[in-house]
Amino acid sequence: MADREKCAHLLRRAGFGPTAEEVDAAEKAGLAAAIEALVKPAGPDAGVARTPVPTLGPDPYAALGKDASREQKQQAKQARREQIQTITAWWTDRMVAADHQLLEKLVFFWHGHWATSVQKVDSAHLMLAQQEVFRRFGRGDFAPFVKAMLRDAALIFWLDGQRNTRKAPNENLARELMELFTLGIGNYTEEDVKAGARALTGWTIDRATRQVRFEPSRFDDGEKTILGATGR
Repeated sequence: MADREKCAHLLRRAGFGPTAEEVDAAEKAGLAAAIEALVKPAGPDAGVARTPVPTLGPDPYAALGKDASREQKQQAKQARREQIQTITAWWTDRMVAADHQLLEKLVFFWHGHWATSVQKVDSAHLMLAQQEVFRRFGRGDFAPFVKAMLRDAALIFWLDGQRNTRKAPNENLARELMELFTLGIGNYTEEDVKAGARALTGWTIDRATRQVRFEPSRFDDGEKTILGATGR
């Protein structure tokens, strides 16, 4: 493969489609320099500055009381839908505009890896917060990234973690964590999943603030063995 083809392939894989001028510049700089520029971009990202994170305002459901009328609930649902449309359009613009394409491609990649959908989460705020986790941890050590994701409200809601209690363990989050997100089939046992579910009990999502909080009364503090390690 010629150097130009290698550079073009690199930029396609690490971004969302290079211009001819960008391929020219990468070819002139050389493949090693092009990789370095992607991994350690110089200066601020002007494209990011042109596409700031939108200000959404409060979650429309947060202000609803227990006695909210059907009309008020419908209005809140419509407002939340509009917020979701806003961040969807913003994210598309950000991916196109960003100069530091590798970071945006990684955010897109991790969005697919952690497989969380707004169709169930139904909250622009939670999906935006999850993106911030991707941006903060997505280029570093995987272990702290996983820990951060296990406290991510969107993922917890997506995999029913808020329903996981010591009296009624829900295995969805523990199973997907092992099967899809980290270890892969064949590298854990059903007992690991059951113990993992118990270890993840206690975390819930505040209905008003949509923030994750730990409730000790819901946590299973009994001894557990996961992947050969025993603890509480």
